[in-house]
Amino acid sequence: MLEHYLLGRCKGDFNLIVNLNYGQEFKAFCSSLPIDKLDDFKHYNFIVPEMWFHLIFDKNNKLGPCKVMIQPDDFLKNKVIFQLLSTPYIGASTTKKAKKALEK
Repeated sequence: MLEHYLLGRCKGDFNLIVNLNYGQEFKAFCSSLPIDKLDDFKHYNFIVPEMWFHLIFDKNNKLGPCKVMIQPDDFLKNKVIFQLLSTPYIGASTTKKAKKALEK
């Protein structure tokens, strides 16, 4: 769904915050990390090289109208990103598709 939204193929019924790295090169990947598990509110994080997506599904519209925010961030100085990429990914593996993207 996020891919289709970013490619302009569908309307986004969610809030999206995209942080773009402006610091040193940061080549990291992670797929969906659920942060909140409430029935009416779900918050996920996705990380690809130089981009960090916060995807928020707010079924009761507590955050107001859906919106997209794009903002700069220095990933190497961001403590939250290091926390997200530490404990959950001990022993994680890299898929062939991710390895190919990292080689580019």
